[in-house]
This record gives sequence, C-alpha cells and structure tokens, in this order.
Amino acid sequence: MSDAFYCEQGLDIPELVEYAQHSPHRLLAGYSTPGVQEIPKEELLTLDVDVLIPAALEG
Repeated sequence: MSDAFYCEQGLDIPELVEYAQHSPHRLLAGYSTPGVQEIPKEELLTLDVDVLIPAALEG
C-alpha cells in the first residue's frame, strides 16, 4: 500500500481513479484536495468509519 487517505464526508472515488490514471505508476502519491487528509497507513484500520474495504491488486 502506497498511501492512505481519510475524509469525514467520504472520498470522491471517480476523482481518485482519474488522478491515479494520470499519475506515475498509477498511484495516489501527492493527491490533495480540500477536506481529504493523508494519514499514516497504520491508522487506517483504526478509523471510525461506516464502510472499510481493504482491497488490493496483486503485483
């Protein structure tokens, strides 16, 4: 996992996909938008959220 992000109002998935498609190595590194904060990866599984989808692609 390269990055972890949190937004109390939810993340704009189509925007994240668009960003990744146009970034080197198809990662979200450097992604920034108001209300979204990059968090330490270790905090990801401890957040108080309604839905958490731990998904990854092989490779």
